[in-house]
Amino acid sequence: MLGERLQSGGSYEIAGTRAYWPVGYPLFLSGFLALFESNNVAYLVSNLALYFIGFTGTYHLGQCIAGTISGKFAATLFALWPNLVFSSGTPEKEMLVLALLPWTASFILLSISQRSGHWQALIAGITLGAAILVQPSLQFLPFVCGIFLMVMIRPLRSGMSAGILLCLGAALVVSPWTWRNYQLFDRFVLVSTNGGDNFYRANNPMATGGYTLRGEVELSGLREIEQDKTGKRLAIEWIQQNPMAFAWLAVEKQVRFMGDDAVGVYNTLKVGKASSDARIYGLLKVMANVWWLAVWGALCAFSLVAAKRLVALPRLAMSPIWFWLYLFVIHSVFESAGKYHVPMLWVLCVMIGAMATSMGDRTAS
Repeated sequence: MLGERLQSGGSYEIAGTRAYWPVGYPLFLSGFLALFESNNVAYLVSNLALYFIGFTGTYHLGQCIAGTISGKFAATLFALWPNLVFSSGTPEKEMLVLALLPWTASFILLSISQRSGHWQALIAGITLGAAILVQPSLQFLPFVCGIFLMVMIRPLRSGMSAGILLCLGAALVVSPWTWRNYQLFDRFVLVSTNGGDNFYRANNPMATGGYTLRGEVELSGLREIEQDKTGKRLAIEWIQQNPMAFAWLAVEKQVRFMGDDAVGVYNTLKVGKASSDARIYGLLKVMANVWWLAVWGALCAFSLVAAKRLVALPRLAMSPIWFWLYLFVIHSVFESAGKYHVPMLWVLCVMIGAMATSMGDRTAS
């Protein structure tokens, strides 16, 4: 609905809120809605475009880490990933983040490999800034990536320059929207006003670890700024008063984050109503999760073999895991579900590609 409003020149507002939903995905989608008369066609074409961008980004990152074969291996895994294939026809912001982040990681690694300039860090920041406008939970990731650059690049002064360039690139993309929000609300709102509401629904006596419609205290009657502020205050109070319950809830959220990899099947068959046959739904859901378990099994097997045979992995082969761990930690605090790991599936593809290539090189030698 927000994409349609932008496409028609309307104001960015829905259900009385003006910044509750991040602007990135509706803005991206509005261009495709303008090109195609059918919304369903617009969703499909936009997702195919994102699929291609994510595919090429995964290939490029795998190539940067361990060579061409590694890139091809990683891209093939990405292209065949069942959950992504099933996500092709429904509009989900995770697909846009999934397309942007492999390129962010690629430019970060290119910046590390350069002896001077580090202009690639600026490009990495720009793509990361775009991802933040899609998924506000990524707003701390520029600082994590900046620290990573400072650790990996020597001398320290050069690493600091790269880190600053990355944060500057992100700020260049995000700041116009932040300024718009400041003009509307007369207070700082980086991307959206939904943080407090989400934070509280995930941390209150009624929280389950996943999505809940409301918390113990109903906040829906408040204006969006007050809802944001009140939600943050109530969540912090509950965490301080219930540290053990918070810790157990974090474990539940981590299980949910890692558990299921079939949200694409659910969105296509249940939400998109592609089929009402429960047998088809069950079969495809099982197939998607068998792939999911097989990938983790392969990753564990490669890791054990590499340790046992003392296989030397490429220097940066494990670096993408920090992207995965970032969202894993974030969703240990906020609400969690299998859908939230989708933007990081490229991480597994790249790591397995690098490990498999290293194993092959060792066998050949």
